[in-house]
Amino acid sequence: MSRNRKQKVQKIAYFFQHSENDIDKCLSIVAKQRGETKAQTLKKLFDSIQVKSALRPEYLSGVSHFSMLKGTVGGEQRKILLLYDFHHRKGECPKSLNFTPVSELIFALLKSDIFIDCFLERSALEKSFIEKALPESLRISEKSLQRLKSKALKGTEMAVVINTLEDCFVPSHRSRCSYPNNRVHFTNIRLFSLMIDYYLSGDEERFHRVIESMTGKKRLSIEDYKKLMLQIALKSKMIRKQWEKGPFKDDWVSHIKLYLDIFVEEDLLIKIYLISSEPEEWEERAVMAFFTPLMDMYLLGRLFKRYDDKKHPFANNSIIYVGAAHAIVYHKYLTQTLGFSEVENDISKKNAQCIYTGNMQYGFDTFFRD
Repeated sequence: MSRNRKQKVQKIAYFFQHSENDIDKCLSIVAKQRGETKAQTLKKLFDSIQVKSALRPEYLSGVSHFSMLKGTVGGEQRKILLLYDFHHRKGECPKSLNFTPVSELIFALLKSDIFIDCFLERSALEKSFIEKALPESLRISEKSLQRLKSKALKGTEMAVVINTLEDCFVPSHRSRCSYPNNRVHFTNIRLFSLMIDYYLSGDEERFHRVIESMTGKKRLSIEDYKKLMLQIALKSKMIRKQWEKGPFKDDWVSHIKLYLDIFVEEDLLIKIYLISSEPEEWEERAVMAFFTPLMDMYLLGRLFKRYDDKKHPFANNSIIYVGAAHAIVYHKYLTQTLGFSEVENDISKKNAQCIYTGNMQYGFDTFFRD
Protein backbone atom coordinates (compact mmCIF):
# COMPACT_ATOMS: atom_id res chain seq x y z
CA MET A 1 0.00 0.00 0.00
CA SER A 2 1.44 3.41 -0.99
CA ARG A 3 2.10 5.97 1.74
CA ASN A 4 -0.52 8.38 0.36
CA ARG A 5 -3.17 5.62 0.25
CA LYS A 6 -2.23 4.42 3.73
CA GLN A 7 -2.63 7.95 5.14
CA LYS A 8 -6.11 8.25 3.59
CA VAL A 9 -7.15 4.88 5.01
CA GLN A 10 -5.79 5.96 8.45
CA LYS A 11 -7.92 9.13 8.40
CA ILE A 12 -11.06 7.25 7.32
CA ALA A 13 -10.47 4.56 9.97
CA TYR A 14 -10.07 7.21 12.69
CA PHE A 15 -13.11 9.13 11.45
CA PHE A 16 -15.41 6.08 11.56
CA GLN A 17 -13.65 4.56 14.61
CA HIS A 18 -12.92 1.25 12.85
CA SER A 19 -9.69 -0.59 12.17
CA GLU A 20 -7.73 0.02 8.96
CA ASN A 21 -8.33 -3.64 8.00
CA ASP A 22 -12.11 -3.15 8.33
CA ILE A 23 -11.99 -0.04 6.13
CA ASP A 24 -9.86 -1.84 3.54
CA LYS A 25 -12.36 -4.72 3.36
CA CYS A 26 -15.29 -2.30 3.04
CA LEU A 27 -13.54 -0.46 0.21
CA SER A 28 -13.14 -3.74 -1.68
CA ILE A 29 -16.83 -4.61 -1.27
CA VAL A 30 -18.15 -1.14 -2.20
CA ALA A 31 -15.79 -0.84 -5.18
CA LYS A 32 -17.02 -4.19 -6.52
CA GLN A 33 -20.68 -3.19 -6.05
CA ARG A 34 -20.15 0.12 -7.87
CA GLY A 35 -17.96 -1.28 -10.62
CA GLU A 36 -15.14 1.05 -9.61
CA THR A 37 -11.51 0.53 -8.80
CA LYS A 38 -10.63 0.49 -5.11
CA ALA A 39 -8.63 3.69 -5.62
CA GLN A 40 -11.70 5.49 -7.05
CA THR A 41 -13.87 4.42 -4.10
CA LEU A 42 -11.17 5.48 -1.64
CA LYS A 43 -10.88 8.91 -3.23
CA LYS A 44 -14.65 9.52 -3.14
CA LEU A 45 -14.94 8.44 0.49
CA PHE A 46 -11.89 10.44 1.55
CA ASP A 47 -13.14 13.58 -0.23
CA SER A 48 -16.55 13.24 1.47
CA ILE A 49 -15.08 13.20 4.99
CA GLN A 50 -12.05 15.45 4.52
CA VAL A 51 -13.56 18.68 5.90
CA LYS A 52 -15.30 16.93 8.81
CA SER A 53 -12.15 14.93 9.52
CA ALA A 54 -10.05 18.11 9.65
CA LEU A 55 -12.33 19.47 12.39
CA ARG A 56 -11.69 16.41 14.61
CA PRO A 57 -8.06 15.45 13.97
CA GLU A 58 -6.23 12.69 15.80
CA TYR A 59 -2.98 14.67 15.61
CA LEU A 60 -2.61 18.33 14.68
CA SER A 61 0.61 19.26 12.87
CA GLY A 62 2.19 22.69 12.56
CA VAL A 63 1.41 24.11 16.02
CA SER A 64 3.06 23.57 19.38
CA HIS A 65 -0.04 24.16 21.55
CA PHE A 66 -3.64 25.28 21.35
CA SER A 67 -6.11 26.82 23.78
CA MET A 68 -9.89 27.28 23.56
CA LEU A 69 -11.00 30.31 25.56
CA LYS A 70 -14.44 31.66 26.35
CA GLY A 71 -15.40 34.97 27.97
CA THR A 72 -17.63 38.05 27.85
CA VAL A 73 -16.32 41.48 26.84
CA GLY A 74 -18.49 44.54 26.30
CA GLY A 75 -21.62 42.43 26.86
CA GLU A 76 -20.69 40.11 23.98
CA GLN A 77 -19.76 36.45 24.36
CA ARG A 78 -16.38 35.76 22.79
CA LYS A 79 -14.84 32.42 21.83
CA ILE A 80 -11.19 32.30 20.87
CA LEU A 81 -9.12 29.45 19.43
CA LEU A 82 -5.52 30.37 20.19
CA LEU A 83 -2.92 28.51 18.09
CA TYR A 84 0.77 28.66 19.07
CA ASP A 85 3.45 28.45 16.35
CA PHE A 86 7.26 28.13 16.49
CA HIS A 87 7.77 29.61 12.97
CA HIS A 88 9.68 26.56 11.74
CA ARG A 89 8.95 23.02 10.53
CA LYS A 90 11.11 21.22 13.08
CA GLY A 91 9.07 18.77 15.15
CA GLU A 92 6.04 18.55 12.82
CA CYS A 93 4.12 15.26 12.88
CA PRO A 94 5.89 12.33 11.20
CA LYS A 95 4.17 10.74 8.19
CA SER A 96 3.53 7.54 10.18
CA LEU A 97 0.88 9.38 12.28
CA ASN A 98 -2.70 10.14 11.28
CA PHE A 99 -2.32 13.93 11.37
CA THR A 100 -4.09 16.98 9.98
CA PRO A 101 -2.01 20.06 9.08
CA VAL A 102 -3.19 23.11 11.00
CA SER A 103 -3.76 24.87 7.65
CA GLU A 104 -6.45 22.27 6.79
CA LEU A 105 -8.10 22.82 10.18
CA ILE A 106 -8.22 26.59 9.66
CA PHE A 107 -9.59 26.27 6.10
CA ALA A 108 -12.23 23.76 7.28
CA LEU A 109 -13.39 26.21 9.97
CA LEU A 110 -13.52 29.05 7.44
CA LYS A 111 -15.58 26.85 5.08
CA SER A 112 -18.17 26.14 7.79
CA ASP A 113 -21.34 28.19 8.31
CA ILE A 114 -19.81 29.85 11.40
CA PHE A 115 -18.71 33.47 10.91
CA ILE A 116 -15.09 33.61 12.08
CA ASP A 117 -12.56 36.40 12.52
CA CYS A 118 -9.12 35.00 11.71
CA PHE A 119 -6.11 36.92 13.10
CA LEU A 120 -2.78 35.95 11.51
CA GLU A 121 0.80 37.07 12.05
CA ARG A 122 0.94 38.49 8.57
CA SER A 123 2.76 41.76 7.96
CA ALA A 124 0.70 44.55 6.47
CA LEU A 125 3.20 45.47 3.78
CA GLU A 126 0.85 47.71 1.79
CA LYS A 127 2.09 51.31 1.81
CA SER A 128 -1.34 52.74 2.66
CA PHE A 129 -1.42 50.76 5.91
CA ILE A 130 2.10 51.78 6.87
CA GLU A 131 1.18 55.45 6.52
CA LYS A 132 -1.63 54.96 9.05
CA ALA A 133 0.37 52.82 11.46
CA LEU A 134 3.12 55.15 12.63
CA PRO A 135 4.09 58.83 12.46
CA GLU A 136 6.42 59.64 9.55
CA SER A 137 9.41 60.03 11.87
CA LEU A 138 9.11 56.36 12.85
CA ARG A 139 8.14 54.91 9.47
CA ILE A 140 10.12 52.26 7.55
CA SER A 141 11.64 52.99 4.11
CA GLU A 142 10.40 51.47 0.85
CA LYS A 143 13.78 49.72 0.36
CA SER A 144 13.61 47.90 3.70
CA LEU A 145 9.96 47.10 3.06
CA GLN A 146 10.89 45.17 -0.09
CA ARG A 147 13.62 43.35 1.84
CA LEU A 148 11.11 42.29 4.48
CA LYS A 149 8.73 40.99 1.81
CA SER A 150 11.49 38.72 0.52
CA LYS A 151 12.17 37.41 4.05
CA ALA A 152 8.61 36.16 4.64
CA LEU A 153 8.17 32.76 6.26
CA LYS A 154 8.58 29.98 3.72
CA GLY A 155 7.64 26.31 3.83
CA THR A 156 5.80 26.51 7.16
CA GLU A 157 2.13 25.87 7.89
CA MET A 158 1.73 29.57 8.71
CA ALA A 159 3.08 30.44 5.24
CA VAL A 160 0.52 28.07 3.65
CA VAL A 161 -2.33 29.79 5.52
CA ILE A 162 -1.12 33.34 4.80
CA ASN A 163 -0.44 32.67 1.09
CA THR A 164 -3.83 30.95 0.59
CA LEU A 165 -5.66 33.85 2.27
CA GLU A 166 -3.61 36.57 0.55
CA ASP A 167 -6.64 38.12 -1.17
CA CYS A 168 -8.63 38.15 2.08
CA PHE A 169 -6.52 40.72 3.98
CA VAL A 170 -7.09 43.84 1.90
CA PRO A 171 -10.72 45.05 1.57
CA SER A 172 -10.31 46.00 -2.10
CA HIS A 173 -9.19 42.42 -2.93
CA ARG A 174 -11.87 40.55 -0.99
CA SER A 175 -13.99 39.80 -4.06
CA ARG A 176 -11.18 37.35 -4.95
CA CYS A 177 -11.04 35.85 -1.43
CA SER A 178 -11.76 32.09 -1.27
CA TYR A 179 -13.47 32.53 2.12
CA PRO A 180 -15.57 35.72 1.67
CA ASN A 181 -17.96 34.98 4.56
CA ASN A 182 -15.28 35.58 7.21
CA ARG A 183 -12.98 38.41 8.25
CA VAL A 184 -9.24 37.81 7.89
CA HIS A 185 -6.87 40.23 9.65
CA PHE A 186 -3.18 41.03 9.33
CA THR A 187 -1.66 41.92 12.71
CA ASN A 188 2.09 42.41 12.38
CA ILE A 189 2.54 46.17 12.25
CA ARG A 190 5.87 46.17 14.13
CA LEU A 191 7.76 45.86 10.82
CA PHE A 192 6.77 49.43 9.97
CA SER A 193 9.16 50.81 12.54
CA LEU A 194 11.93 53.06 11.29
CA MET A 195 14.20 51.67 14.03
CA ILE A 196 13.93 48.23 12.43
CA ASP A 197 14.78 49.98 9.16
CA TYR A 198 18.01 51.29 10.68
CA TYR A 199 18.88 47.90 12.09
CA LEU A 200 18.22 46.02 8.83
CA SER A 201 20.35 48.51 6.92
CA GLY A 202 23.26 47.74 9.27
CA ASP A 203 23.08 51.07 11.14
CA GLU A 204 22.79 49.55 14.64
CA GLU A 205 24.29 52.64 16.29
CA ARG A 206 21.62 54.86 14.80
CA PHE A 207 18.98 52.41 16.04
CA HIS A 208 20.22 52.90 19.60
CA ARG A 209 20.60 56.67 19.12
CA VAL A 210 16.93 56.98 18.12
CA ILE A 211 15.87 55.11 21.25
CA GLU A 212 18.15 57.36 23.31
CA SER A 213 16.66 60.49 21.69
CA MET A 214 13.13 59.30 22.50
CA THR A 215 13.87 58.32 26.09
CA GLY A 216 16.85 60.48 27.05
CA LYS A 217 18.68 57.35 28.20
CA LYS A 218 21.38 55.08 26.80
CA ARG A 219 20.24 52.11 28.83
CA LEU A 220 16.58 51.36 29.37
CA SER A 221 15.12 49.90 32.52
CA ILE A 222 11.97 47.77 32.29
CA GLU A 223 9.91 50.80 33.31
CA ASP A 224 11.63 52.99 30.68
CA TYR A 225 10.83 50.39 28.03
CA LYS A 226 7.14 50.21 28.99
CA LYS A 227 6.89 54.02 28.86
CA LEU A 228 8.47 54.03 25.38
CA MET A 229 6.03 51.42 24.05
CA LEU A 230 3.09 53.34 25.51
CA GLN A 231 4.43 56.53 23.91
CA ILE A 232 4.56 54.82 20.49
CA ALA A 233 1.04 53.39 20.95
CA LEU A 234 -0.33 56.85 21.72
CA LYS A 235 1.28 58.19 18.51
CA SER A 236 0.03 55.32 16.32
CA LYS A 237 -3.30 56.15 14.68
CA MET A 238 -3.67 52.50 13.76
CA ILE A 239 -3.36 51.18 17.32
CA ARG A 240 -5.39 53.97 18.89
CA LYS A 241 -8.23 53.54 16.38
CA GLN A 242 -8.75 49.87 17.35
CA TRP A 243 -9.04 50.55 21.07
CA GLU A 244 -11.16 53.69 20.70
CA LYS A 245 -13.79 51.66 18.78
CA GLY A 246 -14.02 49.01 21.50
CA PRO A 247 -15.50 48.52 24.97
CA PHE A 248 -12.38 49.96 26.66
CA LYS A 249 -12.46 53.21 24.67
CA ASP A 250 -12.56 55.37 27.82
CA ASP A 251 -9.84 53.42 29.61
CA TRP A 252 -7.77 51.81 26.86
CA VAL A 253 -4.44 53.22 28.07
CA SER A 254 -4.89 51.30 31.35
CA HIS A 255 -5.38 48.10 29.36
CA ILE A 256 -2.23 48.80 27.32
CA LYS A 257 -0.34 49.17 30.61
CA LEU A 258 -1.76 45.89 31.92
CA TYR A 259 -0.70 44.16 28.70
CA LEU A 260 2.81 45.65 28.90
CA ASP A 261 3.19 44.41 32.49
CA ILE A 262 2.43 40.88 31.28
CA PHE A 263 4.67 41.19 28.22
CA VAL A 264 7.80 42.20 30.11
CA GLU A 265 7.11 39.48 32.67
CA GLU A 266 6.75 36.73 30.05
CA ASP A 267 9.14 37.69 27.23
CA LEU A 268 12.62 36.44 28.07
CA LEU A 269 14.29 38.01 25.02
CA ILE A 270 13.29 41.52 25.95
CA LYS A 271 14.62 41.05 29.48
CA ILE A 272 17.96 39.75 28.21
CA TYR A 273 18.48 42.59 25.75
CA LEU A 274 17.34 45.35 28.07
CA ILE A 275 19.94 44.14 30.54
CA SER A 276 22.63 43.96 27.80
CA SER A 277 25.38 46.45 28.47
CA GLU A 278 26.47 47.08 24.87
CA PRO A 279 24.58 47.60 21.59
CA GLU A 280 26.89 45.02 19.97
CA GLU A 281 25.13 42.32 21.99
CA TRP A 282 21.90 42.94 20.11
CA GLU A 283 20.85 40.87 17.10
CA GLU A 284 18.00 41.00 14.61
CA ARG A 285 15.60 38.82 16.59
CA ALA A 286 16.15 41.07 19.62
CA VAL A 287 15.16 44.10 17.55
CA MET A 288 12.02 42.27 16.45
CA ALA A 289 11.30 41.34 20.07
CA PHE A 290 11.84 44.97 21.09
CA PHE A 291 8.87 46.02 18.92
CA THR A 292 6.64 43.00 19.60
CA PRO A 293 4.19 45.16 21.63
CA LEU A 294 3.29 47.11 18.45
CA MET A 295 1.78 43.96 16.97
CA ASP A 296 0.21 42.81 20.23
CA MET A 297 -1.38 46.16 21.08
CA TYR A 298 -2.87 46.35 17.58
CA LEU A 299 -4.20 42.76 17.64
CA LEU A 300 -5.77 42.98 21.11
CA GLY A 301 -7.45 46.27 20.26
CA ARG A 302 -8.78 44.86 16.99
CA LEU A 303 -9.99 41.67 18.69
CA PHE A 304 -12.56 43.61 20.74
CA LYS A 305 -13.39 46.61 18.53
CA ARG A 306 -16.82 47.28 17.03
CA TYR A 307 -16.77 46.81 13.23
CA ASP A 308 -18.78 48.75 10.64
CA ASP A 309 -20.69 45.58 9.76
CA LYS A 310 -24.37 45.48 10.74
CA LYS A 311 -24.53 41.67 10.51
CA HIS A 312 -21.27 40.94 12.36
CA PRO A 313 -20.28 44.02 14.40
CA PHE A 314 -18.11 42.02 16.84
CA ALA A 315 -15.49 39.28 16.66
CA ASN A 316 -17.57 36.72 18.57
CA ASN A 317 -15.72 33.68 17.15
CA SER A 318 -12.01 34.15 16.57
CA ILE A 319 -8.95 32.17 15.52
CA ILE A 320 -5.62 33.69 16.55
CA TYR A 321 -2.69 31.94 14.83
CA VAL A 322 0.58 33.57 15.91
CA GLY A 323 4.04 32.85 17.26
CA ALA A 324 4.13 31.07 20.62
CA ALA A 325 5.72 34.08 22.38
CA HIS A 326 2.73 36.25 21.40
CA ALA A 327 0.18 33.54 22.25
CA ILE A 328 1.55 33.02 25.78
CA VAL A 329 1.06 36.72 26.53
CA TYR A 330 -2.45 36.82 24.98
CA HIS A 331 -3.47 33.77 27.02
CA LYS A 332 -2.38 35.44 30.24
CA TYR A 333 -4.01 38.79 29.35
CA LEU A 334 -7.32 37.11 28.41
CA THR A 335 -7.51 34.81 31.44
CA GLN A 336 -5.99 36.98 34.19
CA THR A 337 -7.06 40.47 33.08
CA LEU A 338 -10.37 39.82 31.31
CA GLY A 339 -11.46 36.66 33.16
CA PHE A 340 -11.69 34.30 30.18
CA SER A 341 -12.08 30.62 31.08
CA GLU A 342 -10.28 27.75 29.40
CA VAL A 343 -12.62 25.23 27.76
CA GLU A 344 -9.89 22.96 26.42
CA ASN A 345 -6.16 23.14 25.82
CA ASP A 346 -2.89 21.42 25.12
CA ILE A 347 -0.49 23.70 26.96
CA SER A 348 2.16 21.01 27.15
CA LYS A 349 5.91 21.35 27.58
CA LYS A 350 6.74 19.55 24.33
CA ASN A 351 9.13 21.47 22.10
CA ALA A 352 7.45 20.18 18.94
CA GLN A 353 4.91 21.18 16.32
CA CYS A 354 2.74 18.06 16.70
CA ILE A 355 -0.16 17.73 19.16
CA TYR A 356 -2.29 14.70 20.03
CA THR A 357 -5.93 15.86 19.83
CA GLY A 358 -7.70 12.49 19.75
CA ASN A 359 -8.94 12.82 23.32
CA MET A 360 -10.55 16.25 22.92
CA GLN A 361 -13.92 16.83 24.58
CA TYR A 362 -14.92 19.26 21.82
CA GLY A 363 -14.42 19.19 18.08
CA PHE A 364 -12.93 22.48 16.90
CA ASP A 365 -16.21 23.43 15.21
CA THR A 366 -18.30 22.21 18.18
CA PHE A 367 -16.46 24.69 20.40
CA PHE A 368 -17.70 27.60 18.28
CA ARG A 369 -21.23 26.21 17.98
CA ASP A 370 -21.98 25.39 21.66
